[in-house]
Amino acid sequence: MNDVKESYFLWTSEILKELNSSTFVVRNSQTGEILIKKKIEESNIPVMQRLTSIRHRNLCSVLNITTEPDGCFSYSEYAPGRSLQSLLDEGRLFTEAEVVGIISELCSGLSIFHSNGIVHRDITASNIILSSDGNVKIIDYGISRLPRQNAQKDTYILGTVGYAAPEQFGFSQTDARADIYALGSLMNILLTGGFPNEKPYYGELRKIISKCTAIDVEKRFSSVFELKQALLGEKTTVKSYAGLPGFRTDNKLVHLISACIYFFTIIVGAAFASIAYDVKGAVGCVIQLFSYIICVGIPYCLYLNPFDIQGKIKIFNKCSKSAKNALINITSVFSLMVGLAIFVVVCGETK
Repeated sequence: MNDVKESYFLWTSEILKELNSSTFVVRNSQTGEILIKKKIEESNIPVMQRLTSIRHRNLCSVLNITTEPDGCFSYSEYAPGRSLQSLLDEGRLFTEAEVVGIISELCSGLSIFHSNGIVHRDITASNIILSSDGNVKIIDYGISRLPRQNAQKDTYILGTVGYAAPEQFGFSQTDARADIYALGSLMNILLTGGFPNEKPYYGELRKIISKCTAIDVEKRFSSVFELKQALLGEKTTVKSYAGLPGFRTDNKLVHLISACIYFFTIIVGAAFASIAYDVKGAVGCVIQLFSYIICVGIPYCLYLNPFDIQGKIKIFNKCSKSAKNALINITSVFSLMVGLAIFVVVCGETK
């Protein structure tokens, strides 16, 4: 019955907005559904026809292909939301935890592409939507292709500079590893605002980005599944930064021990504040609490990274791992010395 409906359903639409000369936001005249209408080349029709049978939450579905008086068109799902590029244009950078989440979802969507023999070839910040339903969605399949047997290189040189793998510029035929190259470039730009060759990232994801963007395709991840495993395997600690240290697991014993440590730390701070109050009054008490926060709080935040504080400090994302560790150590020692100095000054009159 569905085949009969699709065969005889008349796809007519009214244009709501022109995105560019070949892409429009339209309303289906029969159903009222909002869609994306895009003019496609004849060579792209086989890919688009294959995509009409694919549904995945990380892919904007291709619903129909039509031949109209002014050319061939695809009608795709409209995903309301924001593109990653629009957020980058506003100066937004992403934490490692956010990037791991986004790229993992893109790997899930691209795995469906690749299992159907399709290479997207244009994974860019402009073609990734953070949709209003909470999903990360891939759009724009205009230069997607099916590999050709016995071909040495792509027929057409297409792709977005910075994201496109070297083989897309006529060196060899593209496969799934071209999309992996683009994912590596996307990771770097989400973290730093620049491409790997312009503004390389030196944080924890550096090795993964470097492997994704290797010039030699044989040195890249062999599949998006392998890339996703590397992200989730090497970055499980990133995901655990979502809360307070000691409460990031489901282990009740760890929760109990952590609660005791936090309680003891608060009691010690209150004791120091009480001593300062006896010596200097209310002002001394406030100063002593401030010194305690400097002495204990700063090293706590830098070493244990509650709520991924490190990921929100831009200077850490620009440093190598060794430089980052050195900076953490120096800052922590300095804050400890400053806190103790304030304590000695405030409570120096204690007998």
